[in-house]
Amino acid sequence: MGVIAGLAAGVFGIGGGVIIIPGLIYLFQITALIPPHELMHVVLASSLASVAFTSLIAGIVHARKNNIRWPIAWQLIPGLLCGAIIGSYIATKLNTEWLLYMFAGFLALLSLRYIFNWQSDTTYPVPATPIMWLVGLVIGSLTSMLGLGGGVLIIPFLGLLSLNMREISALSIVCILPVVLLATLGYIVFGLKVHDLPRYSTGYVYWPAVLPIIITSTICAPIGISIAQKLSVKRLKEIFGFILLFISISLFILG
Repeated sequence: MGVIAGLAAGVFGIGGGVIIIPGLIYLFQITALIPPHELMHVVLASSLASVAFTSLIAGIVHARKNNIRWPIAWQLIPGLLCGAIIGSYIATKLNTEWLLYMFAGFLALLSLRYIFNWQSDTTYPVPATPIMWLVGLVIGSLTSMLGLGGGVLIIPFLGLLSLNMREISALSIVCILPVVLLATLGYIVFGLKVHDLPRYSTGYVYWPAVLPIIITSTICAPIGISIAQKLSVKRLKEIFGFILLFISISLFILG
């Protein structure tokens, strides 16, 4: 999973959550390692913990290269942080089956965006701070509830603003990093009182799954970047869209 997530991050420029989450669902189901009523909570928390590390490394690189538009970041981060807390709390209260269907539905919509290349060429000025806070609140909540990271949710919004791709990528990383860190912490805190989780778990985060994913995804992401430079971007997006659609249908069947 770490290898595939790392390659996907390098090739498609997205976080590994869309790969890690379906993989962990399948792994935990066939091993019966996690109690069924806690399965999605452990999956989402472990995905966020995995993404947090790789986002931290990427954020440091962007900061050193001065790619980050900090004024815009400070407009988004307060709402994102509030959303992270709200989303992780709501997720721990929702039925595992509902969380699985929510994630599968999100993947289906995302797959259509890649397959049909849905994106607008129109750009807009940066909105007022209250609007940015509201946008951050919504994105932070959904990121936390769906266990995602990277730019799956925030890049489409930043793409509407008058920014170049380097600035969008850097802002996505630096804005999502505090979200995944805080959301992971939320899953840890809200899971501390759960007593039927396996050994080596901290709250809902299951470290034997997280650590191998972190190591292999970090190694493979640069390989994915090299692959992306040699292939057609449009064709890559179409292939990835069909992969996401297949994963979505599989999750609906498993659920």
